[in-house]
Amino acid sequence: MKKVVLASLISVIIIILTLTIMPFALNADIEWKSSSESYVIPGAGVTRNWSNPTGENINFVLVRYYYIPDPTQFDRSNLFTQDGTRFAVTVTGIGTPNISITWIPGSGDNHQAEVEYRWGRSIRTSELVCNRVWINEDNKFQLSFWYTYADNNWVRIYDMDGNMVYEADMPYDNPNLIVDLSNGMYTVKTFNVDFTTPIQTFIIGK
Repeated sequence: MKKVVLASLISVIIIILTLTIMPFALNADIEWKSSSESYVIPGAGVTRNWSNPTGENINFVLVRYYYIPDPTQFDRSNLFTQDGTRFAVTVTGIGTPNISITWIPGSGDNHQAEVEYRWGRSIRTSELVCNRVWINEDNKFQLSFWYTYADNNWVRIYDMDGNMVYEADMPYDNPNLIVDLSNGMYTVKTFNVDFTTPIQTFIIGK
């Protein structure tokens, strides 16, 4: 009986820890991208299709429409984060690159539509970290990083006297640096926004 109670207690603790840690594990910076189009709403029941040219899945669709002769007379916005129907329009394909918008009969006469398709991608899952440092065939330092941010991927290199001899803000899509420095020992520090507290500090040399 004691073993069953102990096993149950351990299971409950594991579940609680998992649910507590999960939001942090899923946290990631998102770079949002979007594309918009504007058109006179087609005939009732007509479906308008749109495909993301990048091939990336659409996260949400914002549909705004108004009365053409007087935009202030009728103005409505619907945000779709999943497939569904709201007021005068049905949106399908959320979570895929292909979106279909169908206007309900009787809703489109003399109305203008403005549609924004928005998507994003995770660009990091952890703190910025240097994965590897080596001396390449040109006798230069080469550094490779993981988990870059949307921006502010700062790398600063200091000589042994504490003077900064190199600085770069790496783009998230190319987190590799080639640095031409004289033979010697150097301190490398990485930062996001706060330059007083490095994310990582290490020494390199050749």
